[in-house]
Amino acid sequence: DWGLRRLYARVTPQPVQQAEGQQMQELVTPPILDWWQPFVWTSFVLVEQNQIEGCIRIGYGQRGVWLQLWVNTNDPTADHMHQLVRFALTEVRKYGIRQPIYLGVRDYHGALGPVLSDYGFAPFTDRAKMVKHLVQWVKATESISSPVLETVPEDVVAPYNFPEQFDRDRRHGDASLL
Repeated sequence: DWGLRRLYARVTPQPVQQAEGQQMQELVTPPILDWWQPFVWTSFVLVEQNQIEGCIRIGYGQRGVWLQLWVNTNDPTADHMHQLVRFALTEVRKYGIRQPIYLGVRDYHGALGPVLSDYGFAPFTDRAKMVKHLVQWVKATESISSPVLETVPEDVVAPYNFPEQFDRDRRHGDASLL
């Protein structure tokens, strides 16, 4: 779990992590750990020198196989990308599946295109995920000023008579009311 979180943080750009809710201090599980697709059968990690260098997930559906890859695509040698793609294709072939194989590539996976071309992958469709940053989570204390209750001067009491009482007193000749 911890190793996959570190891999995700290393290979996923900060704005993408924010869009996926990862700046909220462990409140949201990163996509590398929270694979919600019901058709995922297997996940594999590439480990070198006790550090996870890549992860590939293989999902089997009615219309094809879906691969999901987490690896440092800025690596100039592309060795890890080749190892993971080659391993996934070998795993799919073990089951004798003759359906299309899909792999989602994001914009920041630029170096993955030539690697996938080496294995016969071709662009199928474009899909854009767009983000407009409206809120950024900030964890900080801030003092809030609140109004102070002001004292009210002593109430001034005014005599008040109900209209019925005024009419009755007037009829009886009470001159103090006039």
